[in-house]
Amino acid sequence: VRREEAELFYVQYVDGAYKATVIEKGVGPANLCVVHEKDRDLIVSANHTANEAAVYVVTEE
Repeated sequence: VRREEAELFYVQYVDGAYKATVIEKGVGPANLCVVHEKDRDLIVSANHTANEAAVYVVTEE
């Protein structure tokens, strides 16, 4: 069910397996744009459920 958790998440292939990481719950992302930069990725999201636009910064741990 798409609306169940309304999660924004990303998936990585790490050490031979897929790993999903939840960025935020309850926001209901509708449209996304990912901008790749040298040391990070920016995720621009129109969050329908939360009625907001947001920018998330993803960096390596």
